[in-house]
Amino acid sequence: MRKLKILEIAQNVWRKEVSGMPTIYLTRKELIRRGHDVHYTIPSAGDMYDEHEEEHEGVKIHKFWMPFYDDRPEQFGEGAGFVLAKMQYFIFQFLGAFKLSRLAKKIDPDIIYSHGPYGIPIGSFVARLRDIPNVSRTYGHVLYSTYSPFRRFLNFELPYAMKHPAALYIIGDDGTKVKSLSEEWGVPGHKAHYLVDGHDKDAYDPSFDAENFKREIGIPPDSRVILSMASLTKLKRTEDVVRAMPDVLKRYGDVYHVVVGHGPERENLERLAQSLGVGERVRFMGRVPHSEVHRFFNIADIVAAIWSIGPLFEGMLSEKCVVTLDLGETDRFVKNMETGVLIEYPDLERLQDVFIPLLDDDELRKRIGKNARQWAVENLDTIEERISKEIDLIEWTVEQWERTERS
Repeated sequence: MRKLKILEIAQNVWRKEVSGMPTIYLTRKELIRRGHDVHYTIPSAGDMYDEHEEEHEGVKIHKFWMPFYDDRPEQFGEGAGFVLAKMQYFIFQFLGAFKLSRLAKKIDPDIIYSHGPYGIPIGSFVARLRDIPNVSRTYGHVLYSTYSPFRRFLNFELPYAMKHPAALYIIGDDGTKVKSLSEEWGVPGHKAHYLVDGHDKDAYDPSFDAENFKREIGIPPDSRVILSMASLTKLKRTEDVVRAMPDVLKRYGDVYHVVVGHGPERENLERLAQSLGVGERVRFMGRVPHSEVHRFFNIADIVAAIWSIGPLFEGMLSEKCVVTLDLGETDRFVKNMETGVLIEYPDLERLQDVFIPLLDDDELRKRIGKNARQWAVENLDTIEERISKEIDLIEWTVEQWERTERS
């Protein structure tokens, strides 16, 4: 494959410190390794003099000015915050399209790669303007799988983005109704590829010194752990796990709830734990580098991946009993009481009734964990395999486009 010039636009900022699942970062690194020229366009909040270019590990990063910006617009909240989020979206469309059009003229890219509901309309517009192929990249449809029709109308950005034409659609499979929703929004089936994130299959360490690590994080070495690993937003439902702790502790006094992640709900969750009298048994670890998260999975007895497909799979690969919410099609990955514990929405109000029977039965938890790891090892891609699939699709799309043009 010849060297490609790839111009991207994304709503997420570029972070040099990679946390969570670093698929975006690692995919860019692999594109560079294969010899491609990568230009990554992102917003810069507030400082009108911060519209500049920089390079990070070969990726050329172009910033454009935004008067205000948060790459998680749901954090604005409701009411006035909801209006602010919509204002941010429309400002992004205008300023982002202006910036990307200028960059496309200067760089003359072979393909435009646009991320998420903010970037896709812009990328589609500029690609058509220059008569080059474009990639629409989304990261799952988890919100829309639960919205009422009215709420879907208010949160129009994702379906509106998916209606824009693309040469290739790469759609993150998050266990929700991604395929049926994409078809509803007019995505051509022959152009759509539904990909699950890759994972480290060697993260599980049966010889891991769990007792010593528990001491490191300030909990007794003989304690049992319910682990939550997620961004601390209302969406992830970590508060439901916290609310279950008083009843769990009435039955078992050796249990700690370890929370790994960062987000706007942390203070609220801490206050909730204190008000329930379990503040000492809910430990907030904050944001942890991805290279360190396996240590937390290795001390868990139960992984409460309530609304997080990434921690669900990492928990399964770590041979742990994972409790997760059925988000519409999650049963494609989890067979209830065989490879995990699949719960429905009413269960969220009484998670203690899910946790306590699992804590009662060590043999059941271990059997579920063993089955989970076996399924995950056999069915999931490694991070490298997953990234390779995505880049192969990009290269193939350019080849097909150019072959069509020549014919």
